[in-house]
Parts: sequence; C-alpha cells; structure tokens
Amino acid sequence: MPYVIKGSTIKYKNSQGQYTGINLLSERATSEQIEEIEELGSSYVEEISEAGEDIFQAVETANSISSKFENMTISANGLPAGSNPTAQMTEVSGHKHIALGLVKGDPGKDFRIAKTFTSIAQMQAYTGSDVEVNDFVFIDTGNVQDPDTGKLYRKDTNSWSYIGDLSGSQGIKGDTGNGIASTVLNNNYTLTVNFTDGTSYTSPSIRGATGVGISSTVLNSDYTLTVNFTDGTHYTTPSIRGITGNGITDAVMNSNYTLTLTFDDGNTYTTPALIGATGNGISSAVLNNNDTLTLNFTNGTAYTTPRSIRGPIGIGIASAALNDDYTLTLTFTDDSAYTTPISIRGLQGEPGPTGKGISSALLNNDYTLTLTFTDGTTYITPPIRGAKGDTGVSITGITHNADYTLTISFSDGTTYKTASIRGATGVSIASTILNNDYTLTINFTDGTSYTTPSIRGIPGEGGVSSVLGINPDANGNIDIPVITTAELNAICV
Repeated sequence: MPYVIKGSTIKYKNSQGQYTGINLLSERATSEQIEEIEELGSSYVEEISEAGEDIFQAVETANSISSKFENMTISANGLPAGSNPTAQMTEVSGHKHIALGLVKGDPGKDFRIAKTFTSIAQMQAYTGSDVEVNDFVFIDTGNVQDPDTGKLYRKDTNSWSYIGDLSGSQGIKGDTGNGIASTVLNNNYTLTVNFTDGTSYTSPSIRGATGVGISSTVLNSDYTLTVNFTDGTHYTTPSIRGITGNGITDAVMNSNYTLTLTFDDGNTYTTPALIGATGNGISSAVLNNNDTLTLNFTNGTAYTTPRSIRGPIGIGIASAALNDDYTLTLTFTDDSAYTTPISIRGLQGEPGPTGKGISSALLNNDYTLTLTFTDGTTYITPPIRGAKGDTGVSITGITHNADYTLTISFSDGTTYKTASIRGATGVSIASTILNNDYTLTINFTDGTSYTTPSIRGIPGEGGVSSVLGINPDANGNIDIPVITTAELNAICV
C-alpha cells in the first residue's frame, strides 16, 4: 500500500522507502511532499481501482454467507504455549456455538528506548551489545532546531529502520490577540477593563457583602463550646472533650530493630522490624564540562543525564520603584519595564470586633497553667512540665598546654584539645620624638606613627613654665634630656 489516509492524517511511502505522515489540520505540506504524493497517487490509481473491485466482491460474498450464521456464536479461549489448537461445535435448540482453543504466543517485547545517540552517524557506527534486535533508539543532538533531534529508529539484524520523528511540528502563527491595556477600580467598586483594540468593559461591583464574624467563644463546664457571632446569634457545639484514650506508657527498641509498645491497659504490641534494606543511594555527583550531570550510585553503577542541566539565562528583576500613585514599576535585567495597572495600596478596612485576650496566667503546683481571659472566663491547661531529661556531660577540668592549646576533660571520660588560644603579636612603640611645637610623634613597630596635639600646659599665674617637671633657667631656657621608650611609656601610663 503506497499511502494510508486516517482521519486528518495521510501517511505515504516516500522515494527513500520510508513512511512519512502529514496531519492536514495542523501541518502545511511542503512542495516536495505534495509532488511525492501526486506521483505515488497517479502510479497507484489503477492498483487502487482493482483493489476496490476485490473488496466489493468480498463484501457480497460475506453478505451471502452471513445469512447462514444468524443463530451462531463463537468464543475463543487461550491455551498454554506448546498445545495444539482445538475447535468444538455444539447445538442447543437450533443455536450453534463454536468454541475455539487458541495457542497463546510468546509475550512481546515491552517498548523502551534502549539507548540515546547524539547523531545518526554515531548510531550507525555503534557495535555494542546493550542494544538488541527490535530495540528502539533515540536521536538527541542537544539542539531542538536540528532536524535529526527526535528521530526514532529500530535495530534490525544488520541495519537500522527509521520509525518516525517524535518531535512536534512548528504551528501556524496565529492572529494578534486582543489584550488588556489597563484596568481601573472605580469608586463604586466596579472594575473597568480597557482592551488594546480600544474597547472596554465595566464589571459589576466586585466588593462582597460584609460577612458575619465570631465575636467571642465560651468553653462551658460540660465541655461544649458556645460561639457568639457579630450579628447577635450564637451556636453551642456538642461536647468537644474526647474520651480518655489508651495511651503508650513505654516503648522499647529491641535488638532485632522491632519496637515493643506498652499501653495504659497493660497490652503490648511489637512492630515488624523498623530497619529497611540498604538502599541504592547516590555516592557522588559530577558536573561535566558539557553541563551534563553524572550520578554515581553506591552499587557501582552510574547515570549521565542525556542533556545539559543548565537552563537558559532568565530575565530577573533589576529594581522595583513605588510610584506616587502607589503603582509599582518593575525594571528587568533586559532593560524592559512594567508598571502595575492599578494601585497596590489596599482599601481601608472596617474596624474588627474587640478580641478576647489573656489578662493573667497562673502556674499551679501541679504544673498546670490557669489562663484568665479578658471576658472573665478561665482555662486550665494540661501539665506543661516535661519529663526529666538525661544527665548531661559536664567539664571536669581544663589544662593549659605548652603550645598554648587547652585540653578540656569531660565527666564521661572524653577529652577535647582546642586550637592555639595565643593571639597574634601586638604592635608596640618603637620610639618617640618631641617636636618644636610641643607635639609628640610616636613611631610604632609596624612602621606607622602618630603625632599628638601639643602636650605643653598653660603657664600658671605668677609661676614659671616647666616641661616634664624641669624648670627653666634664669634665661627661660629648658634643658630636655633624652629619655628611653620605656621611660616614656611609664610617663604616659
């Protein structure tokens, strides 16, 4: 058969002997495809006419035979492989029934993609044993624009058979749509939508009616709950106190990884083993140079993703600016921008009902907590004191080592040695110079220096000036001795 028409799809065998399909509703045939279909159609017109006569004759024969089997049924049952086929006819009150026993064939092979190749040439050169006869392979060049990407082949004994292209076809470009240009929330809570073709639509009011809220709740002595609503109505629930449960008093993990639970009523239950089989986990993951990911599993196998896991660079938000009219302008990393059509500032809501707060909390001797609410009601909680914890590990001693580390000894007999706690060498004063303007220049060991303000004091009334405790001579001169750094440091302390 040169071509088949099924619904809106025509399949035909092209000049290379391969079947090609065209969906007439969603695809536009190329000029080459049209020429091939016309050539095949003209060459098989006579053959199709002869086939039509044979079909007409077969229909007439079937119609004449069917009148003889108006009161007959046929059933078929499967037989195990290796059995002989059977046929048995029975007749009851003129009704004939034929029971056929058909031998069950060997199970077919499941459909699966045995291997993915990056090119047709790589597939044709492949000689490995992990692709068997009648297995399917897939071509993925890594480029969706490549016409070979998406092709499916079947492995034959000495060749490969092309099955079809699994990739989708490019659709016909549609007409430009009518989009929303802007929206305006009106004072009456209707919404006006302006479209890009200049038309507009105003909706009914989008503001809902004021709802009925809960103004307060009261827990009654019989453990029912009275709910008071803002419209003055109320509702009292059935008792919300549950029956005393059968709780777990003890849980023991056994050596075989089962768990024995002891309940309040004295009964026990031992679970199946809680430890599962060792799973096949991921031991490592390697990002390859081509941005594929190789996963190495704990059972020694590995899997490399067929395509790069690196996606295209997305468009992010570079900045967001709140405008004076409370619209928001978003600037994207591709320098485009978008301003929200309406203000992002919400409407002023109506005042809510006064809430029910806690006025005081009292811790009782049994470690329950009595909560007193602002409406005068109270609630006693279950005990809030937890179970006594295990004894902790404390520090029993600290030893300073010669290498400036610390050895910390714990009450469980373990120790821990810290890193060196000695700090880096500090910066000290290398020299000092008293300048002519009575400022002091201090030179440090790291090469830096600092000059102080004048250290000369204001002369006292009726006295004579002195520097560093040295009085001037009769002519007013002061002989300043040279002092060491240590002496200066002592003076500055």
